[in-house]
Amino acid sequence: MTTYPKISIVTPNYNYGHFLEQTILSVIAQGYPNLEYIIIDGGSSDNSVEIIKKYEKHLAYWISEPDKGMYDAINKGFARSTGQIMAWLNSDDKYFPWSLQVVAEVFTAFKEVNWISSLQPGAMDYNGYIIDFGRFEGFSTMAFAEGRYAGTKNSFGFIQQESTFWTKELWNQAGGYLATDAGMAGDFELWCRFYKRENLYGVVSPLGIFRCQHAQQSAGVYRYAALCQKILKSASLPVTASAGSRKWLRAARIDRLPGIMHVVKKQLGYKADIIVRADRDMAKSTWGIQSKQFI
Repeated sequence: MTTYPKISIVTPNYNYGHFLEQTILSVIAQGYPNLEYIIIDGGSSDNSVEIIKKYEKHLAYWISEPDKGMYDAINKGFARSTGQIMAWLNSDDKYFPWSLQVVAEVFTAFKEVNWISSLQPGAMDYNGYIIDFGRFEGFSTMAFAEGRYAGTKNSFGFIQQESTFWTKELWNQAGGYLATDAGMAGDFELWCRFYKRENLYGVVSPLGIFRCQHAQQSAGVYRYAALCQKILKSASLPVTASAGSRKWLRAARIDRLPGIMHVVKKQLGYKADIIVRADRDMAKSTWGIQSKQFI
């Protein structure tokens, strides 16, 4: 790449000094040349401020003061941001060493793409060992509207916030804020507003790692799912006429019968746009977009 779009990353933190340095290093150690990194600390009483000061020269802005919670802190950070591409990374999670480069290349190559998320979300344990990679076939607007990413029965899983990036343009179109009254599901509420405007593109590369640890807000996965479903219902995203047929197929398990799957995908499948590596075994491989259907 000859030009690098500015990427703004916000990290909210409150008394997570035991993880914070790992998070910071996962961002700045990538050496991305046009990074705007902002840390908003909620007035921590542990060693968080000491750690932030250690890396102050790599930060565009930081502050430590009381706030009204994580999403309020993130809003503060984004209000200070000026990047073309945006994301937030919580202070116990991490990026992969290639994440920002991949994000920059994808958004530069495809001007029609306004938000992306990894099809292979990573998970690590308390001590930072990678323990799992999820796998999505794709992200579909119809599937989202039907609750397939909201923790419902037969859900595909949740869209991983740590692996999701979007343009400033989409952020502004969607209101330019994170809801502070959505409990722990402020990310899902934002996805609802994004989905009303743009399709989510799935990227084959892992981008973010979620840390499984006992103190995190999202440890209550069932509570999170319940909030997502409530938010989705109030969002009133349009559901197609085929939704009932797909639900019946899943209940009857007919779509799993040999020879039926291909027909079901073609007639009733969800459509997704996947960003993949073309000629991936060659030195000059590039990014490309493929469309696929899945059920």
